[in-house]
Amino acid sequence: MDIIHGANIEKLKEEKNVDELIRVLNHGGTRALKSSAAKALGQLKDEKAVEPLMDALKQHYLDPGVRSHAAQALYVFGGDEIRELFRVISNDIHENNDIKDICRNYYKLLSAK
Repeated sequence: MDIIHGANIEKLKEEKNVDELIRVLNHGGTRALKSSAAKALGQLKDEKAVEPLMDALKQHYLDPGVRSHAAQALYVFGGDEIRELFRVISNDIHENNDIKDICRNYYKLLSAK
């Protein structure tokens, strides 16, 4: 798709087009589109999305809103690797405080499972 906007994200989600949603997450232009793509990837729960979502969460320069949606999507997948990523980010002294809090909360929730 050449032109991506919110309605297209919904269509991609309905079509379960994980590859295109990952492309939008990585290269989608606006924060809103990237956030919507991250949210849709979490809702689809396709394992192909885990690595790109983890990469998005790790990118300090990425908008905190996009990163928080990536964290939310990753929480849906759960697992040891994701729990460890949440732990590392929540203890990073150079990390954005909002992202640290989000990751700390998801870490606690995953640890309690």
